[in-house]
Amino acid sequence: MFISYKVDDEIKLTYPLELNAAELQKVVAGSNEHLNRWVPWAKLDFSHEDALVHIQFLNDMFTKNSNFWVFINYRGKIVGGVGLNRFDLDNQATDLGYWLAESAQGNGIVTRACSAMIEYVFTDLGYNRIELRTNSENQKSVAVADRLGFTKEGTLRQAEVINNVFRDLDLYSLLKEEWD
Repeated sequence: MFISYKVDDEIKLTYPLELNAAELQKVVAGSNEHLNRWVPWAKLDFSHEDALVHIQFLNDMFTKNSNFWVFINYRGKIVGGVGLNRFDLDNQATDLGYWLAESAQGNGIVTRACSAMIEYVFTDLGYNRIELRTNSENQKSVAVADRLGFTKEGTLRQAEVINNVFRDLDLYSLLKEEWD
C-alpha cells in the first residue's frame, strides 16, 4: 500500500491514516471559514470525530476503487489534500481534486502536489484525460488549473451545493498529449 511519496524537498503526499485525525482537525479548524466556502465536508465546527469520519470515508472509497486521496504535507505538516474522485476505465479518465489550508497558500504547494498526481495518472495509470471542477468564484483554484495547463471546457451551472446554496463549477480538462 502507498504510504508516502516525496514530491520535492518540501512536499510529501501521505496516505490518510486515523493517527492523522488530530492534525487534520487542527488544519481544517484553523482554516474552516476559508475551506467552508469551497469544500462541502469542511463544516465550521469540524471536530476530531469529523476528522476520523472523513479519513475513514477516504479509506473506504479507496478500498472500493472509487477514489484515491492523499494528504499534502508541507515541511512536515498536513496542509491540504489532493486526489482522484473517480476512475473511468473504459474512457481512461479521472477527476482531480484538491484543497489547501488558507495559511499555506501562495507557496506553489497545490501546483506541485497536483503535478505529481497528474504524472501518476498519465504515467503509472496510463490514463488519457483528467478533469478538474472548480467553483467558478474560486479564483485561486482557477489559477491552479491555468498553471497546470488545463483547458476550460465550460461551466456546469448550479452543479454543487455548499452551505445550502447551489454553486456553478467550471469544468477543465487536461489530455495526456498536452502533458507530455
